[in-house]
Amino acid sequence: MANPVLQKDPADNRNFDMNFGEQPELIAGDTISSWTVVATAITVGNPALPTIGSPTVTGPRVFVTIAGGVDQNDYDVKFTALTAAGRTIVLSGTLQVRLL
Repeated sequence: MANPVLQKDPADNRNFDMNFGEQPELIAGDTISSWTVVATAITVGNPALPTIGSPTVTGPRVFVTIAGGVDQNDYDVKFTALTAAGRTIVLSGTLQVRLL
């Protein structure tokens, strides 16, 4: 599965989500019990990181608000879910910050 590309303007305060519903553990009936979302810079030069809000979960989807980031920079956003059965599932997307 290819990593999704998320886009936002530096001034945006946007909601993004990652759907864990296609993961075999969740298809088999496991549920997400805890979750985190972390951003790291892909672009060389150590740009300021976007601000990650407090993630929430609804069913198999983890939602988060992302603000800031530096124009013309890309970030790896990792959504990590720990399931009720003790499994760890990590999905990531590329956040592109561009003046839109």
